[in-house]
Amino acid sequence: MRIAFVYPFFESLGIEYLSACLKTNGHSTKLFLDPMLFDGIVASNRPLDKLINFKKILIAEILEWKPDLICFSVVSDCYVWACETANRLRQESSAKIVFGGPHPTALPERVIDNDFVDFVIVGEGEYALLDLATYLERKEDYFNIMNVWCKHNGTVVKNQLRPLVTNLDTLAFPDKDLYSDYYKQFVKEIYLIMGSRGCPHACSYCYNDYMKRLYQGQNFLRRRSVDNIIEELISAKVKYNYKRVDFRDDLFIFDKEWLRELCTKFKKHINVPFNINAHPDYIDASVIEILEDAGCRGMVLGVQTISEELRIKKLNRRCSNENIVKTINLASKTKIVLFVDIIIGLPGQDKEELIKIAQFFNRHKVDFIKLFWLRYYPKTKMMDYLDAKTKEEIERGDCVAYFHRFGNSFSKERGKLANFILLSQALPSQVLDFFIDKKIYTYLLTTTFSTFYFIIRSFSKRVLGRKFAYRNFGIMAFIKFYSYFMSKWIRSTWRYRRVKLPIM
Repeated sequence: MRIAFVYPFFESLGIEYLSACLKTNGHSTKLFLDPMLFDGIVASNRPLDKLINFKKILIAEILEWKPDLICFSVVSDCYVWACETANRLRQESSAKIVFGGPHPTALPERVIDNDFVDFVIVGEGEYALLDLATYLERKEDYFNIMNVWCKHNGTVVKNQLRPLVTNLDTLAFPDKDLYSDYYKQFVKEIYLIMGSRGCPHACSYCYNDYMKRLYQGQNFLRRRSVDNIIEELISAKVKYNYKRVDFRDDLFIFDKEWLRELCTKFKKHINVPFNINAHPDYIDASVIEILEDAGCRGMVLGVQTISEELRIKKLNRRCSNENIVKTINLASKTKIVLFVDIIIGLPGQDKEELIKIAQFFNRHKVDFIKLFWLRYYPKTKMMDYLDAKTKEEIERGDCVAYFHRFGNSFSKERGKLANFILLSQALPSQVLDFFIDKKIYTYLLTTTFSTFYFIIRSFSKRVLGRKFAYRNFGIMAFIKFYSYFMSKWIRSTWRYRRVKLPIM
């Protein structure tokens, strides 16, 4: 069976695992990507996005390939995009359409209600999608596949969940060819990998919060064996010659003995820079030493806010400022580039709290501050702070902007304070205090200048001799990315106009 994966933005490990499972069992897969050049992570320009829009090209490419099954992996941020694309494909193609991912898992009853959606996969999808594809190809009854919701005789069939995959080593390695064949730099620049699934925590704003409740009673946090991870990385290094490795585990360091074994073998067999996600409560001097010795050059630290009360009561995230400061101090003495995540717009987070964040990071310097506007995701506990009308809008996707925009919590005052937080890294403490005393921050721009901040900070790190190891593409890689897809847009627009496909 010919199975198309349709996705916006960048690389998805989830899709790669799905594709690997399908290919291993004889199915054919292909990726169709909307790079969203001017409505994406780097640039947002409505006139340019309207002019240089890939959606028509995307749909024309899918129609030309003639898939039997079209798959959308959907987060809430791109739910509206997925619905618009799927609806247009339904008008032009007889292929079945399946939605899976975080948003359909949280709201299967709402997603399956769309006329253009034939199936919804709830929860982990490898074997559910494999069963669906196999039964469709054989023209067999597909109405009782676990994890799959479908339509039958005017009603919705809601099948039960199958157990989680307990032994992750049994899964086929993610299908990196899916992305490499589309744009080779995806894999050549950075190799994305996960050594685990799940998280020991249940932060109220995170999708894992709902997933842990969905799979209540099961072992949600699972680890791959070290040898299985190293085997994947060795074979991929030979095939793709990647420059860096990015471990996308929600929490990479919670098991010190596993970490020690992995880092020892990683240094011996792989020996390239790598990045991780971390939590301050799991960091000590020995962990930092293990990571730096193995080649860790980028660590993302979840801080979110410096109010311990807000962090515990509203975010369900137990972490002390003392441990945050300890981790910052330990990382500052190493080659590890430290990023901290901060969320703006939390319930109960006032102007004074944002000013305190600026003061905190003025006194405790990190390499990069990553600011995120609070986003509300369906079925997470954070949704409890919203009224019924706003919940309904978020579940429909009506008030959900893409994740690179302002989220659900933007205000002009917060925008100015967000820029003040970024500036706090560069200002002497006396100057920062003067800005606060005289309220000079009120004259800053309302739109955050995060992109300029990262460019300036990364340049300064290079000048000072501390190599910048950002987990996504570097500046030159983004230039190549835009050049490639601009060229593709010109070629494809001309070609599809000549052949006069109906979508054009």
